[in-house]
Amino acid sequence: MCRYRLLSQLSDSSYAWTISLAFIFAVAADIAIMMSLFVLLRLRRQQSISLNNVIDQLILYTLEIGSLTAFMATAITATWFTSQNSLIYLAIYLSLEKAYAMAFLGSLNTRHQLRRSQNSQNSLGQNVTNMVQNLARQSDISSRPTEIPKRREGSTDIRPHDIHVDVTSICNDDV
Repeated sequence: MCRYRLLSQLSDSSYAWTISLAFIFAVAADIAIMMSLFVLLRLRRQQSISLNNVIDQLILYTLEIGSLTAFMATAITATWFTSQNSLIYLAIYLSLEKAYAMAFLGSLNTRHQLRRSQNSQNSLGQNVTNMVQNLARQSDISSRPTEIPKRREGSTDIRPHDIHVDVTSICNDDV
């Protein structure tokens, strides 16, 4: 292949079928990758109830990026077969590599955003739990300070019998 000085000479040579085959395999590979990711994520979604929102976002991202790269590979193949001497396929081919790079960087960015949203949801749940525990401790201390068992010094663990919630004092304050 190195003996050709012009790309138009390559398209007229006996090696043109290998380029055609490579473009066809590129389209097939893009579609196969997109569909396999879709099926695997869909199966994972049925197994995990707590991560449905995250998996839905990943499925949407997979379909968007996979269809973009598959469409570009199809456009390259179509322009190769329709007008090999015009080199339009080469311009689309060069942008396809950039689309792959953008898809990779986008997937890294999406992973980071999904992790951050999951952590904020988990921390929100922890904050609510801590607030309830603090409220329970405060209401218990104000109503019955002598009933709280003494802990060992340096112990930071909370045992179930350490928390006493007096509902009557909370209800009486509202009246």
